[in-house]
Amino acid sequence: MMTICYNKSMPNKTTLNDIFEKIEKTESCWIWRGNIDHKGYGRISQKKTHRWSYEFYKGPIPKGYVVRHKCDNPPCLNPDHLEIGTRADNNRDRHERKRSKSDKLTILQALDIKYNLRAKDAIKKYPFVSETTITRIRTGKIWKHI
Repeated sequence: MMTICYNKSMPNKTTLNDIFEKIEKTESCWIWRGNIDHKGYGRISQKKTHRWSYEFYKGPIPKGYVVRHKCDNPPCLNPDHLEIGTRADNNRDRHERKRSKSDKLTILQALDIKYNLRAKDAIKKYPFVSETTITRIRTGKIWKHI
C-alpha cells in the first residue's frame, strides 16, 4: 500500500514508493536515479535527496548545519555515508579531498593565471578551471598567498 507522507522530511504528495523506486543500491552507495541538479545532487521537488535521506533515517538537521557525504558521491543517499557538520567542515573536506577546481592547480599554474595570462588565454590553457575560479585568482580572492 502506498502512503502519502506530508511531514517535514517528505516533499508534498510524494510517496515512499516513488522515492525508493528511484534508488539503486550498489555495494556501498545508494544512487539516486531521479532528478539531478547541475552539481550532481539528487532532487525531490526542491529538496536535495541526501538531506531527505538524513532526516528520514537519522532525524532532523540542526539549523545552520549541512549534510556531508563521506563517500564524496553527490547522488548517494546511503545514510551510513551521510553526516552533519558546518559549512566550514564541508569546505575543509572539499579542500582535503581535492574536490575544488582551484585545488587542482599547481602554484606555478596559479601564478601563470594571475600574472602572465589574460583571462581568455587562461581559460584556453587551463580548461579544467572555471572562468569564475580564474577571475577569483586574478582578483586575489583565492590563492591570496601568491
